[in-house]
Amino acid sequence: MVLQPLVDALRRYLHLVIGPEDEWNLIVAERPSLGEAVLPFTVIGLAVSLVFSLAGALLVAGENSVALAVASRLVVDGATVASFAAASGFMARRVGAVRPAMGEVAALYSSAGLWMSSVLAFVPVPVLGFLWFLMGAVYTGYLYYHALDAAVGVPAHVRIKAFAASMAVLVLVSSVLRAVEFVLVG
Repeated sequence: MVLQPLVDALRRYLHLVIGPEDEWNLIVAERPSLGEAVLPFTVIGLAVSLVFSLAGALLVAGENSVALAVASRLVVDGATVASFAAASGFMARRVGAVRPAMGEVAALYSSAGLWMSSVLAFVPVPVLGFLWFLMGAVYTGYLYYHALDAAVGVPAHVRIKAFAASMAVLVLVSSVLRAVEFVLVG
């Protein structure tokens, strides 16, 4: 079935939000490759982002193009998650994780917090947009910290360092891209 990977990714999203500890154990048992995780999980995430970005753009489009607003949101979201996954993979290899190949996968799955928080992206109040990002980043951090132990096997004595470095990349890249998006799109 063609839709089965998307259905599985949606189930994984929900389980990461509802019961992340059990889901990380299942992820470790499955040992998905980055390729197996990227397409369905990213498609679902971008679809959520697309729907709510479109709703927001329609509410506040004004002088700006709806298509430009939606496209810029998708580029920012995609680039943010990709840079977070790359930083996580690099840190997992650098700190001697038990399963370093799971670094990118763990970051990708942890991004469920960011994707799920995009339900607030359509609210046309700038303060709420910041709260949306903050809420998503905090839950992503929560998921990611647990993934470093459960899925990636980062030793306890360097877990905070790996966590801080990867999350710093997430926040920095996202903040810069969102600032550029705000200047260009409004």
